[in-house]
Parts: sequence; C-alpha cells; structure tokens
Amino acid sequence: FKSKEGSEDGFDEKDLLLEGEDWTVRGNSLNPNTPLGRAVSDACEELEDLAKLERQIQDETFAILEKLGVKRDDEVGKEQGEAEAE
Repeated sequence: FKSKEGSEDGFDEKDLLLEGEDWTVRGNSLNPNTPLGRAVSDACEELEDLAKLERQIQDETFAILEKLGVKRDDEVGKEQGEAEAE
C-alpha cells in the first residue's frame, strides 16, 4: 500500500476494516512481556517457519524438475542464489 489514504491502484486500506475498527493498535506489540507482544512474536516466528518450509518445498520441486529436464529461468536462478547468499 502506498499510504493509509489510498494506494496507487486506487485500493483504500480502510476497505479492509470492519465497521467500528480503526488503525490504532492498543498495547505494546513489541514488548515480549505483554500478551500482545507475545502474540506478535509467536506470529512472526510462525511466519518465518512457514517461509523456510516454502523455500524447502520450492528447492525440492526445482530439483525434481531439473531431473526431468526442465530448465529454470536465469533470472529466477540468480535471485535464488542472491537470497541464499544473504
């Protein structure tokens, strides 16, 4: 999204909110000693785990495709190599 006021494609973030909701986050979401902070931390850890699993599945898929003779696009291969180097 470009901003809270709207985005380049004309989509307004406020369309995502239910009636009565606002953009205010109450509590300290970065403090691991609060319930909200623990929930945010747990959600971030889960997202990281899912991203790792997704990468593993993609790697396995590409390995199988290569065994079948399917070539990868050079740009995709370069991006993957750069991401793994980080």
